[in-house]
Amino acid sequence: MTENFFANDRLKYTFDGQYAHGCFFNSQAQDFEKPLVQLHATEKTLEQFNHARKVLNERALTLVDELDEPRYMTSTAQLTKLLHNTIINDLQVVQEAAEFICDMGNQDPQHTLRLVEYHSEKTGTYLVLVAGAPMLEAVLNDLNFTSEVFEPGENGQYYANNAAFLEAMAALAQSYFGLDVAGQLVAQTEVFAVGGPFINHVNALGSEDDDLNRICFIARVK
Repeated sequence: MTENFFANDRLKYTFDGQYAHGCFFNSQAQDFEKPLVQLHATEKTLEQFNHARKVLNERALTLVDELDEPRYMTSTAQLTKLLHNTIINDLQVVQEAAEFICDMGNQDPQHTLRLVEYHSEKTGTYLVLVAGAPMLEAVLNDLNFTSEVFEPGENGQYYANNAAFLEAMAALAQSYFGLDVAGQLVAQTEVFAVGGPFINHVNALGSEDDDLNRICFIARVK
């Protein structure tokens, strides 16, 4: 298990000892040609969200389709634009997995995670991770991931361990997409900060935006 550096940040979404997050997914490549894409909850997410809803005295949901709503939508437009400008211009989205908080969804970006798989006819498969530190830490703990992706620094700051992020991305790709890419990922960037809303959110590399509340990391499969 990784260190719980960001446990206090998760408290506002922790109900009866459980951080109220769940996985959403879309593997229909044609859907990503649309400006907005609906991500679909898993059965496990339905169970996790109902745990939180019970604590909050909200009605239980019976079907995953009840979570097909705008707050659990995504857009890859800005992310793809960033990749085309910095990596290669023929990348196409294959699939995306995301983690959202119950009832909040894409409205609290710091408590989200998204892993997007891209494909290039020229250079193969790429993975892009965008996540808030509290959510990333929680998901990696769920996977019993042991390498430290964050390292404490001075003045309460934390620094990203790029090598550990490669391992983490491989673990996430295995969990979400069933991709066995351990030891096969090559970093295309260092870990960098992004901000803004979940939809249309990615800032340029080196942005000085004050609201840099997530990290982004891009890797290619050898």
